[in-house]
Amino acid sequence: MDNKQSVAVLLATYNGEKYLAEQLDSIIKQKNINVHIIARDDGSTDKTVTMLHEYSKKYAHKITVISKKSNENGHLANFSALCEYALTTSFEYFCFADQDDVWHDNKLNLLLSRLIKAQGGSSVPLLVHSDMRVVDEALSLIDPSFINYQGLPEPDNHDFPLFCHQNVVTGCATMFNRDLLEVAAPLPQGLLVHDYWFALNAKVFGKLIYENSSLIDYRQHGVNSIGATKVTVQRSYVRSYIYKMALRYLKIFPSYVHQCKLITQQPSYRQYANDYLDAFAKLDQQSLFTRIRLIPIYFPNANSLMMKVYFVFLMIILPVLVNRK
Repeated sequence: MDNKQSVAVLLATYNGEKYLAEQLDSIIKQKNINVHIIARDDGSTDKTVTMLHEYSKKYAHKITVISKKSNENGHLANFSALCEYALTTSFEYFCFADQDDVWHDNKLNLLLSRLIKAQGGSSVPLLVHSDMRVVDEALSLIDPSFINYQGLPEPDNHDFPLFCHQNVVTGCATMFNRDLLEVAAPLPQGLLVHDYWFALNAKVFGKLIYENSSLIDYRQHGVNSIGATKVTVQRSYVRSYIYKMALRYLKIFPSYVHQCKLITQQPSYRQYANDYLDAFAKLDQQSLFTRIRLIPIYFPNANSLMMKVYFVFLMIILPVLVNRK
């Protein structure tokens, strides 16, 4: 197998026996592509590991199962270990995969075509990502577009300053090249999610490309690590002002500041410097007056009085939140 013309799929698993076979089959059956699955389990107590080894015996040339050698748990640590292993391989193109989705059989071929076209023979960090179909546990359609279902910004038009704290890239819908892997891995401490970290690195140091096709059945079953929430539910009073606002901005927002700060600290960053990113990464170091003055720039949708008051409060306590990271 010529690894330069192949795609390595980095599959993270944990107690996924119920849906794992469907996912593995959908990856193995990708059309017009050489695919190799690199799977790592995070300490499952069900039959997940047994299933992985059964598949690796059946498809020895298509599946590699690596063992867990760290005491760190969770999906981020799992993907981090997979990235570090991927660096030791000779593959040129990579995808992230969850254990419970179903990939359309043209997913890898289409994303690889977009990636190779954008690369054009040059050495540049690239990430291409697609939309997804939101489906229920039985794969019945909930919404044909994850982007619309979540009420996310249009990816082709999504840019700084909103990009600093609004992620529209879902890991399982991505493909990236080795140039990006070498920039983004190993994953640093304090990340929120691996997909935003890879998207941010691609956006700053290379290219972030959107394929406007739904190439995955993104299964919702109640115990997803992240999952999808319909935008109309997000906008309800309780979810928006109590849950979403408190969780996203008090807990998650400092992680975005931290990740942007990590980007600006990379040695090669100065030649790619972005004024919005620079200012955002230094938010916790700015004076209170400056932080409040920047609210309309970084939160352009903060129109209601309640939201304005909330963001003023957020900016007041931001240095404390970031320092707790």
